[in-house]
Amino acid sequence: MSASKSDIGATSARKLRILVIEDELYVARALKMILDEDGYEVDVSMTGQDALSHCAVLEYDLLIADLRLPDINGMDVIRKIKGDHPETQVLVVTGHATVQSAVEAMKLGAFDYLPKPFTEEQLKTAVSSALREKPHFLDRAAGTTGIKTAALIQKSEVVSVLNRTSRT
Repeated sequence: MSASKSDIGATSARKLRILVIEDELYVARALKMILDEDGYEVDVSMTGQDALSHCAVLEYDLLIADLRLPDINGMDVIRKIKGDHPETQVLVVTGHATVQSAVEAMKLGAFDYLPKPFTEEQLKTAVSSALREKPHFLDRAAGTTGIKTAALIQKSEVVSVLNRTSRT
């Protein structure tokens, strides 16, 4: 059973905010609809530059980023946003999944990597998992033991993503 949005945001004074970066209009609308229904506050950017503009003004809990955008490489967008807002979780969604891009995304701090097409349940599970980890980000980074634990967790996540990618 996956955690629901209300379980994750129960202690939060505001709705959890998600930015979807997706240049395919029908995919962007579908993602927004699914996430809106789960009670998240969702913004959509169709370009990398628009996403960077959004992030300059608002703080997002989660970034759902496509890698192929019409103006900027999605990896560059992730790199910039994680550099400016390291606490923002990242979920990569791509129709062009490769082991190389999965590894690069994880090195940049992506929490998960979903090759398209994915199911609504896979999306919801990835989103809730990423957001459950968010409150613990600063705790893990605070001490040496926390850093080692975070590295081990990230390594196991990379292996998991690579296994899924190799099956697709």
